Amino acid sequence: IRLRNELKRREKEADKKQEQEERKNLATRKRRFKAFYRDLASARRGLAVAGASIFAGFTALSYGVTRAFQVVAQTGANLEQQITNVSAVANLSSREIERITDRARELGASTAYTATEVAEGMVDLARAGLKADKIIAAIGPTLYLAGAAQFNLEARDAQMVADTFTLAMQNSLLNIGSLDSSMRYAGASAGAFGWNIGETTAAVALFMDQTGLGSTAGTQFRHVLLSLAGPTRAAKDVMKELAEQQNVSYEVIRKKLNPATSDFKTILETLKPIMKDHDKILKLVNKRSSGSLQKILKDYHSERSKFESLVELFKNQAGAAEQTYEKQMNTVVGKTKI
Repeated sequence: IRLRNELKRREKEADKKQEQEERKNLATRKRRFKAFYRDLASARRGLAVAGASIFAGFTALSYGVTRAFQVVAQTGANLEQQITNVSAVANLSSREIERITDRARELGASTAYTATEVAEGMVDLARAGLKADKIIAAIGPTLYLAGAAQFNLEARDAQMVADTFTLAMQNSLLNIGSLDSSMRYAGASAGAFGWNIGETTAAVALFMDQTGLGSTAGTQFRHVLLSLAGPTRAAKDVMKELAEQQNVSYEVIRKKLNPATSDFKTILETLKPIMKDHDKILKLVNKRSSGSLQKILKDYHSERSKFESLVELFKNQAGAAEQTYEKQMNTVVGKTKI
């Protein structure tokens, strides 16, 4: 009887222990299920947000791509319309239309003007009675003339401008892009002081050789002009020293260094006594342009001045642009291009 009672007791304890373990396992499973459900709900919310973001991003991207294609299509349509206008006015053949289009795109890629703007200029030339060959040859100088608007030039000066710019590009680091950007910075100031396009282009070419950047060359040249036109107190002190060294009055030196009453050649000649003194040059102009100006001064006072060589070249080489164009076109690549 005692053994039987002991067995029953142990059986009850075992049942109780098993029941407790089952309850514990059930509670654990419930906690795990709740955690899993929370994670699942969070994931679903995350997927919903991500999906909305992806959809919004895709919508924006689609709009951007669509808009880009619309702009490209509109640009192409505008160019096509201008070419059609040229063709209608000049009565062009299909081959001439192709050549005109290629020339517009070529200049649109190499100048500050778009191909459509180039084609608009071609329309004006066609209305003036020019045919395809003349339009192709004349549109470059016409664009040059537009880029030199600060110098109060007229249409008959287009060839002179083209010759000047062509020779500058052949004899310096200038190219058509840097020439355009440098003249946008330098041309307004030089034109306002009454300088001609030849000496301005020669001066800009020298600054381009020093800086290697069209915008920087134009900016430095402009700073030199403006600094000399409105000198600081320190600059005036340097001018007084120059006056004493050259045994002339301050007013004489002031007039020789003022771009409104002088030219670049006179300025370079007047500054010869201080061409090796960077501190004094720095007092005359700003820090950005002083180094370039000093090198230009040294070159000018060497045996062969590049500035004088360029100015002389511009005066004596009429027709340079046309000759260069003919040389470029008298090749297999050139003929194929236009």
